[in-house]
Amino acid sequence: MKPGGIMVIPVGSDSQELYKVKKDSEGKIYKKRKGGVAFVPLIGKYGFRKGLEC
Repeated sequence: MKPGGIMVIPVGSDSQELYKVKKDSEGKIYKKRKGGVAFVPLIGKYGFRKGLEC
């Protein structure tokens, strides 16, 4: 991630937590837990094709 970048990512497999990760202009990384989530993969006509699931 380049300096100034922000990611919001689910972390975990069964029990997931949402994290906001930021990188400042000096390269220091800050992360903050935002709470529990359940990631649901997009499937169907506009989602992942069979065999390409995450």
